[in-house]
Amino acid sequence: MYSVKNLIKVMSYFATAVIFITAVSLFAMQDDDGRAYAADAVASIRVTPVQSVLDISDRRTVYRYDDSTGKYSKISYYDVYDYDKIKLTVDYGGYSRSYTGSEITALTATLGAPLVISDGQSESVWGNGRHTVTYTLGTKSAKAVFTVAATRIKSLSVTPMYTINAICNVKGDYRVVADENGNISQRFEYDLAGYDYNVKIIYTDGTTVSCTAADLKQITGYEPKFSQGNKALSVGANTGYCTVGGVTAKFSFNVIANPVKSVSLYMTGGADSLTAGNDGYYAKKSDGSTYFRFIYNETKIRAKVVYTNGSTADYPIGELCAKLHGRLEISDTQNARPWAAGTVTLPAKINGISTSLVLKIGGILPVDKLSCAQRTSNTVTLSWGVNNFATGYIIERYSDGKWIKIADIASNTTVSCKTGSLSAGMAYRFRIKAYNSSSVSSYTYTSVETLPADVGNFRCTARTTSSITLSWNRNTTATGYKLEQYKGGKWVQVAQINSNSATSYKITGLTAATAYSFRIRAYKTSGNATAHSGYTNLSTLTSPTNVSNVVCTARSYNSITLSWNRNTTATGYKLEQYKGGKWVQTAQINSNSATSYKITGLTAATAYSFRIRAYKTSGNVTAHSGYTNLSTLTSPTNVSNVVCTARSYNSITLSWNRNTTATGYKLEQYKGGKWVQVAQINSNSTTSYKVTGLTAATAYSFRIRAYKTSGNATAHSGYTNLSTLTSPTNVSNVVCAARSYNSITLSWNRNTTATGYKLEQYKSGKWVQVAQINSNSATSYKVTGLTAATAYSFRIRAYKTSGNATAHSGYTNLSTLTSPTNVSNVVCTARSYNSITLSWNRNTTATGYKLEQYKGGKWVQVAQINSNSTTSYKVTGLTAATTYSFRIRAYKTSGNVTAHSGYTNLSTLTSPTNVSNVVCAARSYNSITLSWNRNTTATGYKLEQYKGGKWVQVAQINSNSATSYKVTGLTAATAYSFRIRAYKTSGNVTAHSGYTKYNTLTSPTNVSSFKASKRTSSTVTLGWSKNSTATGYKLEQYKGGKWVQVAAVSGNKNVRCTVSKLSRNTAYRFRIRAYKVINGKTSNGGYTYINVRTTK
Repeated sequence: MYSVKNLIKVMSYFATAVIFITAVSLFAMQDDDGRAYAADAVASIRVTPVQSVLDISDRRTVYRYDDSTGKYSKISYYDVYDYDKIKLTVDYGGYSRSYTGSEITALTATLGAPLVISDGQSESVWGNGRHTVTYTLGTKSAKAVFTVAATRIKSLSVTPMYTINAICNVKGDYRVVADENGNISQRFEYDLAGYDYNVKIIYTDGTTVSCTAADLKQITGYEPKFSQGNKALSVGANTGYCTVGGVTAKFSFNVIANPVKSVSLYMTGGADSLTAGNDGYYAKKSDGSTYFRFIYNETKIRAKVVYTNGSTADYPIGELCAKLHGRLEISDTQNARPWAAGTVTLPAKINGISTSLVLKIGGILPVDKLSCAQRTSNTVTLSWGVNNFATGYIIERYSDGKWIKIADIASNTTVSCKTGSLSAGMAYRFRIKAYNSSSVSSYTYTSVETLPADVGNFRCTARTTSSITLSWNRNTTATGYKLEQYKGGKWVQVAQINSNSATSYKITGLTAATAYSFRIRAYKTSGNATAHSGYTNLSTLTSPTNVSNVVCTARSYNSITLSWNRNTTATGYKLEQYKGGKWVQTAQINSNSATSYKITGLTAATAYSFRIRAYKTSGNVTAHSGYTNLSTLTSPTNVSNVVCTARSYNSITLSWNRNTTATGYKLEQYKGGKWVQVAQINSNSTTSYKVTGLTAATAYSFRIRAYKTSGNATAHSGYTNLSTLTSPTNVSNVVCAARSYNSITLSWNRNTTATGYKLEQYKSGKWVQVAQINSNSATSYKVTGLTAATAYSFRIRAYKTSGNATAHSGYTNLSTLTSPTNVSNVVCTARSYNSITLSWNRNTTATGYKLEQYKGGKWVQVAQINSNSTTSYKVTGLTAATTYSFRIRAYKTSGNVTAHSGYTNLSTLTSPTNVSNVVCAARSYNSITLSWNRNTTATGYKLEQYKGGKWVQVAQINSNSATSYKVTGLTAATAYSFRIRAYKTSGNVTAHSGYTKYNTLTSPTNVSSFKASKRTSSTVTLGWSKNSTATGYKLEQYKGGKWVQVAAVSGNKNVRCTVSKLSRNTAYRFRIRAYKVINGKTSNGGYTYINVRTTK
């Protein structure tokens, strides 16, 4: 689809008009004899203008869009594209036919070829004079000549159809005009075009057209323009002007004085009395509001006319308008200012005479937009729209079976009324009527229900750590209740209780000791409407959690200290003691971070009962947790004279004095970072205990306390402590952790029971201490100054110091050896595209060697060579032109121990693959161009030539994508040998592929002095100079659109050839080249050409 913009652009290209067709039948057109023809059957065409003269009526205007400026420009042109303006004659080769108008359109569709019209108007607009237009149908063209003139009209006459008596200053408009001298004035311009005229046109070609001015444009295309000229008119005879196609004609008309002095309008049959609600309809104003629009019957309007001569008349308004050649204009602005009751005067005008029409507005409209503007549980405020026809309103409420007036508002602009003393949650009916001094409107009704009363006595009646139970008084005016909780920064409904008799609700899933805000409102449902009361709010809190882990954390003969877990949900705690037969509060702790309390003034070894609860205060509300109870007792005296009476590597025996105040004793050992009870002795007469299963050479701490049992309560004395130790254990897991050719590093398991270690080496026939390690966390030691690949013996023992005592473990022995020296001079001694051979110096200190390759992200052993005399290894299965990393180390075996040297590393690479498909891509008498396949495994190539009895490098090509090279400076018709190999560089290493050889030869030189030595009418004898570099010659003739060999001359001495079977007096083209054969290979020289003509 074209947009408007693009359509205008298309229209602007009027210089070439083409009639396009969408479906054609090439042989659908038939002549009078029934013969069919198509576009290719057209022999010639001729175009004759039907209208050869063009004037302003043929001028058209379009707008052309300029892409560079984004604007439209106005373009004018003369319309020569109308088929009605030409006669097209088509000659079909012995048969011709003429077409015009729609016949031409049908012809182009049938022939399947458009009629293309070219006039050049796109370059410049035609001026007056002759212009040539070219018409093309298929491949045939014809020209036609058009003449552009100022007008085609020779003469023009315009005659009014009846005598024009224009009323002075009526039927026209006042305008500011300028005369030919530029003088500006204001005058009355008459609408002369509003009258009827007969027009007669005589064209320059003699054609005559007669018609009315109203039909002129449709018949002739001319638009008549009427004017009174530059002369101001006056009452009496005047001259008017009509211009058609640039030619102007005069005509006469009269201006008469306005005979009417005044006009009074009135309506007959009571049509001037309109009733609100009946005579009209409800309409919408621009602001969306509605009003009653009155309609009056204009046909009922009559006019009382007073003429200037003093006479009077009374006409229906239509008859008066006809007499005055005018119309009645009445100003009606109801939509801006709706009419009210009373009289309305409408300004009117007829032929410039001002008057008015008076209407009587009666009746009154019902009140509209009656609604409830606001309501509470005991009041309703009604509102309504202003009634322009009223002076006041009466509002009534239906009560006890009758309507009771509740308000009389003596103002039509007061549009609201509040009524009180209503019952909550009740439905009420109201009605309103408007009134004025003469009328009362019908009633407008509405029903409103008051809101239910607010919920009363809203309170918290129960709480736990995770719930709150809310209660309230029953609201008999409601259907039910909606309960909301404030959370996440907004009020969220948590319950809808659909019965007004349900007056409590339990909210669960709450957090302990947390303040919550709730609000509740009643709702009343009536039909589809729901009314809500106001909100009643309550802030309360959940209980804190119970105090937990209440224990006696300390006691003495006269005090007990209680402690408990901190309750972060609480404000503080209240502690009570049972004494004198009742619970007595002994403390209120006002911080939840205070989690202990000491009760003093107690009796030794006596049972006591306590209870504690948490409390939480938020605002004026305090919530308590439940009680947590504890029964406990005071302590007996401490155990005395605790000593170690015996020890072994795995046991310690402890003893103490008897405690007659105790029930028994509890013995604890400190292990694993805490005190652990190892024995409970249930008789105070048993005063010793053997602790077994201990660890050698380990310091132990013990403590003992007496305990007293009374009922379910047990009280303990204070602890009596003792520290002692066992003998240490032997050092374990002694191994050689590292070695070199001159050192051994020993390591062992940490002995946590020891203070340190003592290390000895056997040398010169005895054990010699080589180190004392004074920390049990130091679990290794490096012995240096040793000999490579040599066996050594060591022993180690732990020692434990506690106070002034030192204890030793037994010895742990180890025999091991030093490493051989590192492998040296590791090199790549051979490589291929899939293997690398490594070699190294012999290591006489080693048993053998282990070779590793880095692959798959880790080192992998590829060979173990079990003889130190084997000093090379070939790694196979590799990828061409690839870098590989290897490392090798020597190993030494003595008994069950194997020691390794350090690694020696080497990075190297495989060779690239051989260069393939080496060929001679081009040759000349002094050069050869070699080419080969690209070797993607290589960095580049090295090219060598065999000369002077040896191979000489002639080129190094440093890119594997360069796959050809031209060798110059060679001798014509000579055999040459070349070889090429790829090379790969990685880091500082370069690897070469094997050589690829190629033998070829240069071309002989071109044949010289090629000419025709003899010609006949059917033969040509060609000759040339001897080519000493050639084996022979090949002669070719150009015939049949290609070169054909006509002779192969062997031997370079034969320098003549006759070509026969040629045509008389005919030009021929020949070419010749020398060739050279060496070792079965043939090389051709370049061509030499000649043109020869046979004789007549």
